Amino acid sequence: MAPVIAALRARLPDARHALVHTGQHYDALMSDVFLDELAVPAPDHTLRVGSGSHAEQTALVLERLGPVLSEADPDLVLVPGDVNSSVAAALAAAEAGIAVAHVESGLRSFDRSMPEETNRIVVDELSTLLFLHSEEGAENLRCPTDALRRSFVEDPYYEYVIDEARCIGCAKCVNGCTTFGNGSLHLQIRHDRCKNCNECYIARVCPVDAFVRVPADNPYLIKKAL
Repeated sequence: MAPVIAALRARLPDARHALVHTGQHYDALMSDVFLDELAVPAPDHTLRVGSGSHAEQTALVLERLGPVLSEADPDLVLVPGDVNSSVAAALAAAEAGIAVAHVESGLRSFDRSMPEETNRIVVDELSTLLFLHSEEGAENLRCPTDALRRSFVEDPYYEYVIDEARCIGCAKCVNGCTTFGNGSLHLQIRHDRCKNCNECYIARVCPVDAFVRVPADNPYLIKKAL
């Protein structure tokens, strides 16, 4: 966060900026050394959460950050990473009706046994602004279950194949392309293979009109031609 904090204060010197240190990492080698070496400004608020279980740390951050947000009344809460403090800060902001921005958005391990995986998914869902760290992160945000596989066809076309076992039919890939992209992503069904059974998961539960039947000999169509 050091370069982000520095850039914000340099580009918006007249804006109000407040840095909150939850204290989840409080040991000198896990906190002070990084703050010093990266020249991070002294925190405006320190919550002193300390050690504890996921539930304990999350609850303490919620309890102690709530009054800080109420008093400061910010326009935006910038949340980094995927630790317990991250998800707690996003929850606190969302409950207060404050917009959330997630730094390092889209990172996925696809291992729900990792607490960090749950944290990062929740923060992404609660965030209004998603700041990506890589193209992989952008791909992950198109599909929350890693069911979408992309392969290059020819410029500017890519073919996306859905892994039926992973797909939950959320249509986030289509909604995301319509909202943030050029609206060209459709789930194109090969009519020569489809039996019109409507038994595939995406067909049963897709909440948007994401399907386009295309000729078998011309599967790559741009949106305006559909």
